[in-house]
Amino acid sequence: MGTVIRFAIATAMRQEEIFKVVWDDYTARTKMLTIRDRKDPREKTGNDQRIPLLSVSGFDPVALIEGQRPSRKNTDLRIFPFNHRSAGTAFTRACKALGIADLSRPSP
Repeated sequence: MGTVIRFAIATAMRQEEIFKVVWDDYTARTKMLTIRDRKDPREKTGNDQRIPLLSVSGFDPVALIEGQRPSRKNTDLRIFPFNHRSAGTAFTRACKALGIADLSRPSP
């Protein structure tokens, strides 16, 4: 789950967006990622956005994605094959275990 948190910091993506990204949305040559149906208050669908994967946050999002290749299962096309609700629960548990009281995360 640490990889997902570092990727979220590097890209400013919501959990739900991260867990929907599939390998076909990633272009290694141009270091670009397509986010499908990005949350928008005006439009519910069709809000696809291409973002550059820049390593300006201290984390390299390309390296984080490429690190997922060895653990890839052929049946799941997602780069980060987790349920966003489970990730939220894990985040809350980790904060509690570390004694962090008021750390919030963006909504999915």
